[in-house]
Amino acid sequence: RGIVFNGTLRRHDVARELFAEAVKRGIPLYAAERGKEIALEPEAHVVFLHPAPAGEGEGEAFPGTEEGGQPAGGGTVREIAVVKEQNPVSTVILLRLYDVHLLLTGDIDQGVERDILEALASRPHPAAQKARAGAAILKVAHHGSKSATSAEWLAYWQPDHAVISAGKSNPYGHPHPSVLVRLADHGAAVHRTDLQGEVRFVIAADGYRAETKKGGLAPR
Repeated sequence: RGIVFNGTLRRHDVARELFAEAVKRGIPLYAAERGKEIALEPEAHVVFLHPAPAGEGEGEAFPGTEEGGQPAGGGTVREIAVVKEQNPVSTVILLRLYDVHLLLTGDIDQGVERDILEALASRPHPAAQKARAGAAILKVAHHGSKSATSAEWLAYWQPDHAVISAGKSNPYGHPHPSVLVRLADHGAAVHRTDLQGEVRFVIAADGYRAETKKGGLAPR
């Protein structure tokens, strides 16, 4: 058990209270960094694609975490960077369940997408290669904002399904029409919470299927 986070805090972050309670209860905190991996079960595996390892910067002492994403012990204290704008340091997770890959992107933008693709080009990861070749489910970044989900990003991952989490009649106009056009050009099946309600994927050893609150979808 444990809590995975992006390795940073905002100065007045409510997560601070959560982390303090976790430390009090002896629950380890794991700072996600690009390249780190977690084997959950034989059929489940996690690779972190972002954020990049933290550099020098403003930080504060916080008990309960340790470098390398390992459980803290013996009163270890690590400097956690204080980052006001959290979207660019969203945790990007490549999750494999059986033979299905899910790419969970948080609120990253196209700049972060390029950074991830450049990192994978310079240092290819076997999990990313398998994700491109197999069934892939993409959680579209930032609720379908026009600032993310570039054509290059879609061309690299080749997702079969794209899930957009956006509130009905949200004031931001998410998802943006340009993102929907790019997804249509790519040919991904698009699932939207603002139109279909809850979206979930039932994944098993013999395949998977997508379901929505307003009715099931055909298995793939």
